Amino acid sequence: MENWKKFEVESENFLRKILEKESYSVLRKGGNNSNDPDIEIIKNGKLISKIEVKLSPSQSGQIVVFQELGKFRPSNIPKVQNEFTINIINELNSNPSLSNLGIKPVIEIPLKSELIFHWITSHYKTKGVTHLITSSKTLERYFSIIDISEINDHFKPKATLRIKRSGTRDIPKNSISKVKIIVSEYLKEIGIKESEYTIEKEGKKLHLKTRIETLGKIYIQSNYYLSKDKPGSYIIKIRANTKNLNIIFGLEYKGEKGIGIENYINYLNNIK
Repeated sequence: MENWKKFEVESENFLRKILEKESYSVLRKGGNNSNDPDIEIIKNGKLISKIEVKLSPSQSGQIVVFQELGKFRPSNIPKVQNEFTINIINELNSNPSLSNLGIKPVIEIPLKSELIFHWITSHYKTKGVTHLITSSKTLERYFSIIDISEINDHFKPKATLRIKRSGTRDIPKNSISKVKIIVSEYLKEIGIKESEYTIEKEGKKLHLKTRIETLGKIYIQSNYYLSKDKPGSYIIKIRANTKNLNIIFGLEYKGEKGIGIENYINYLNNIK
């Protein structure tokens, strides 16, 4: 399990512990779905707080951009835009050194910290997130809970520009037979017998059913992606060939260890 996933579980357990004397429920959602908050706090059946889990340093949102004739423009995907996206695009276009990037490795881009904070804050508030729970990647685990409106006091922001391959999609109907053969050949190569799995279509998704729990996230022939769905089941998807230019926003925690816990409990207790 990746460190960030372990920290999600640790954060869930920590929140359960500090809220166990209160009438709150802690629901961890998280995982790879960036559209959902990582953790929800519920009281009397009502959702009262959404928390984003950030093992520092960590990515904190991204936007797809295009560069044409030396000028950047945002993608037409509304869900990745907010009121500060255009300000960021204008800032990029005012920098001559970024006018003709082409295909280059990851580069850090000189955006004003205030502008990055505005974008990240707006991004999380749109998702309904009220707080971040964070820790640095150190041997000593701690938990700090930061109000989303105060992240500029506790984090160092960063923005990088890089080429990123588009995500995955479900296997199209006319490719299922071919994909079954490819996946079966791969499983044979790593020593998994035909009797130990089945490949089945359920709804729009193609599933690998097996009791083997150690496969994890795997790229097969670079074009097919295997990811854990639930115990005994993996989803098989196809990777898109499109490569886009992405602005990746990040946060690195610079604050004190173990702060904000009492403030967060008071915040919850003051919600009517």
